[in-house]
Amino acid sequence: MQLSAEKEIFEKLRKETPELLGKVLVISGDASLPNLGMNGDDTQLLLEEVSIVFHCAAVINFKKPLEFLLKNNVLSLSSVIELCRKMKKFEVSMIRFLFSFNQLNV
Repeated sequence: MQLSAEKEIFEKLRKETPELLGKVLVISGDASLPNLGMNGDDTQLLLEEVSIVFHCAAVINFKKPLEFLLKNNVLSLSSVIELCRKMKKFEVSMIRFLFSFNQLNV
């Protein structure tokens, strides 16, 4: 399902602003893991080449234990901030989505 949503989002980008397509990259990871669950190549790419970060990871199921929510929503944000501090080309202070969902027909 995620790949389908990504395909639709990139298709919309390709049609409406094709000049930006080469500047957008989705990097998979797990915000609860060390190094945000990213592989070494993705980490190196972020550190060397990326200037804007959209942090979209969040758990919004508030029935989960508080410890789980803290680890996934607060500590993971701290990890993203630390990564951004190490990035050579970072320009934006922080863009964070508290809630994100796929609504392609907006």
